[in-house]
Amino acid sequence: MTRTVIIGLDAFHHDLLEYTPYIQRLVNDNISSELQSTNPPLTAAAWASFQTGKQQGKHGVFDFVSYQNGDMEYNTGEDLKSKTFYEYLYEGENDIFLWNLPLCFPARIEGDIVPSWLDDQTEPTPADIYDKYSIEPPQYPTLSGTSKQKIEKLSKSFTHNSKQFRKVLNEDDHDILFQLVSVTDWLQHAGYKELKQNPESEIATAVREVLAEVDDYIKDIDNSLYEEDNLLLISDHGFRIFDRLFYANDWLEKNRYLKTGTREKSEDKNLQNLSKVSVGKIGRKLLQFDSIRPFLKQIKDLLQSAGFILEAKKEIDLESSIAYCRSKDEAGIRINRIPESKEESAIIKEIIKGINEIDGISAKERYEVYYGPYTDDAAEIIVSSNEMKMNDGPIGQTILDESIAHHDSDGIFVAKGQDITSNLDSPNLIDIAPTLLHLCDMKVPNDMDGDVVISQSNKEVEYFDPPQYQAPQEKESTHGEVEDRLENLGYL
Repeated sequence: MTRTVIIGLDAFHHDLLEYTPYIQRLVNDNISSELQSTNPPLTAAAWASFQTGKQQGKHGVFDFVSYQNGDMEYNTGEDLKSKTFYEYLYEGENDIFLWNLPLCFPARIEGDIVPSWLDDQTEPTPADIYDKYSIEPPQYPTLSGTSKQKIEKLSKSFTHNSKQFRKVLNEDDHDILFQLVSVTDWLQHAGYKELKQNPESEIATAVREVLAEVDDYIKDIDNSLYEEDNLLLISDHGFRIFDRLFYANDWLEKNRYLKTGTREKSEDKNLQNLSKVSVGKIGRKLLQFDSIRPFLKQIKDLLQSAGFILEAKKEIDLESSIAYCRSKDEAGIRINRIPESKEESAIIKEIIKGINEIDGISAKERYEVYYGPYTDDAAEIIVSSNEMKMNDGPIGQTILDESIAHHDSDGIFVAKGQDITSNLDSPNLIDIAPTLLHLCDMKVPNDMDGDVVISQSNKEVEYFDPPQYQAPQEKESTHGEVEDRLENLGYL
């Protein structure tokens, strides 16, 4: 039996290879390339595109959250409106094991599935999987505390989770095994800037130590595989240091597309009786600096327990605003209302023209970036930059000269296996799903956007017309723990 093992190294990129010599060897000795992410390179959308082989307009996941009639909902597998590669493989009688794959619950197959860090309060599938393989449930850390404390927690959880996956791999019970190593992303949020700008620091040393642990683990996985097995290393996006921050809502306010004011009374009964504490203009600027940011969550929690809400951003008057940015990661501007004297298309063109006049920033209409039945769920305007990290705001300043380490588009791809050939030409994350199907001797659905980028023994790719995907009619409620974790990790 030929097994295919896919290890997702979240946010891994070529600049980390100097700290991971074994992965560097795999890159040098096998088929490898940079791997382009989604636009924008956001974890939720990227892993959705990885498992469907489609860009966001065809699977419907643009962020960790979505909005229905103004209410925020946390995305689950029910919001992923497309069939996944592992469903096709399961139908082809392959035994599947998934560990920490976002958006895989509620379970779509009867394979072995361990919940991801987004739904670890969910029971695994099947419910007795931990007993079956004598493993323990996953540990996904809450990243409170100092950077050093965060990194220590990451190391501990990585060691635990890797040990569990390794036990399952040793059972030789599956054809396809996937593990997402999230620590490589969270580690860089905690210490990549320090690693590059202050390499002799205690934080940088701790980052290198965890990267060495990851490297040793990949070596252990590789050495445990049989000669006929396949090993794929992929990342959903890369990471880099941006020199400046662009606050979209401040630009919109400056150009009279957005107004600030007082929000309506919160519908959250837990927050209705809390008094608001604003940090003010000076506080909003201070909170953008890395040295201040780690303490914000602790201060906020203390104030809320005492009956107060800490507000760092100016409030947006949605009723009076023409456009706004609702998420620091969505990298989009949404049209809220159209003045009587103008049309929506004219407003969109005005905003795009204005943003494109800023050096280092590009703005496009959503239809230039996405296509498919769910494109209208995206923001009307998509903003990207290789120089500035886009943020929401408003904080009182459009461009802040403060560097920040965050996602970029260039991930990594490595494929090791017998008789593998390649036609790699700027591969994209959406290429992985059809490639996996082809490696497993299965036909590729022709509604996938990605291409087959590697093959074994030069097998010809076969395609088929899949039936239209039927999305679930009702969605299960999401857990409150999701918000805590996303906020804790800096996604909210």
